[in-house]
Amino acid sequence: IYGRWQLVEQLADFWHNHFNVYGYDRYAAPTWTSWDRDVIRGNMLGNFRTMLQKTFESPAMLYFLDNFINRAPSINENYAREVCELHTLGAENYAGIVDDPDDDPSLPTYIDWQGKIQRLQYVDDDVYEAARVLTGWTISHSTYETRNDPNPGAFEYVQSLHDAGVKRVLHRNFSAGGGQNDGTLLFDMLAQHPGTAHFIAGKLCRRFIGDV
Repeated sequence: IYGRWQLVEQLADFWHNHFNVYGYDRYAAPTWTSWDRDVIRGNMLGNFRTMLQKTFESPAMLYFLDNFINRAPSINENYAREVCELHTLGAENYAGIVDDPDDDPSLPTYIDWQGKIQRLQYVDDDVYEAARVLTGWTISHSTYETRNDPNPGAFEYVQSLHDAGVKRVLHRNFSAGGGQNDGTLLFDMLAQHPGTAHFIAGKLCRRFIGDV
């Protein structure tokens, strides 16, 4: 109300709700200042693709949605499900549980920015495979691994925790041995997906046009 740049404050509130973390959580509370200053406000006027990955790499998000314990072979799908349903594609692009999504003619596809075929809707199998893609993205000196990192508590990728097998998300293969590039490609795909643009544009319109 009293801010000099009220539109900026509205945007900050919008993105805090979009990339939600629970600030009262004992894991997230100590990271709140950095989350607000460096992650949300530091990226909200820039590129969505960059912001998407920065939110994921924040210890606030890694703890809140449990990706810091997502490691092969003990896969945790919490973040993978939320990044699809809440952060990018939205529930409006969820097709549910499909036995063989790559051979189901009811699930349309499109050609992406690299000339690859992708599915327009995601299914549960995509969530499971995305969780495998994001194994090894964790927090330095986390409960489940001790390492000699000079910056404990920050994001760290650990190759030994990553699922190195072949994966398939939204009709697109991830080759074996992709390492951290698997996650980079996944964020590229989600950020470039037309379903993401539609979902987020709709939220922005409801907030700044329809919310009166």
